[in-house]
Amino acid sequence: TYPTFMENRFKVSYESQKVLGRIYRIVKDEQQIDYYKTQLAVDTSFLVAGFEFYVEDAEEVMQEYNSRLWKVMQRYGVMDEIELLSGYVRHFSRKVCPKGSKGKDDVLKRLRRDVKQLRNYFLHLFWEEFDGAVG
Repeated sequence: TYPTFMENRFKVSYESQKVLGRIYRIVKDEQQIDYYKTQLAVDTSFLVAGFEFYVEDAEEVMQEYNSRLWKVMQRYGVMDEIELLSGYVRHFSRKVCPKGSKGKDDVLKRLRRDVKQLRNYFLHLFWEEFDGAVG
């Protein structure tokens, strides 16, 4: 038998009470939350004078970011943003990485490269507002 966090569908599994099992269940539960339907409350203690000036641009950039992120997710068949951004993907779709393929490392390398380019693009976009000074 295998602990459930190993996700072996072909063997009997059990719910591990050790640290990895508990962490796995916490993360799995968090992934079930539909973040897009959850209303987010703004902590006003973080707002600074003049923030209103940036809200419209921030919403546009957020839409662009979501769109580009979704395209990367679709390209690699990854349906979990956490896996995509961390670079640690448990399962790729068979279309991207056929069963028995030895190319998983190559796919991971390309995925990480694409995510890094996405991050760098938006980091550059952010710092342009401050005369191109990189933080």
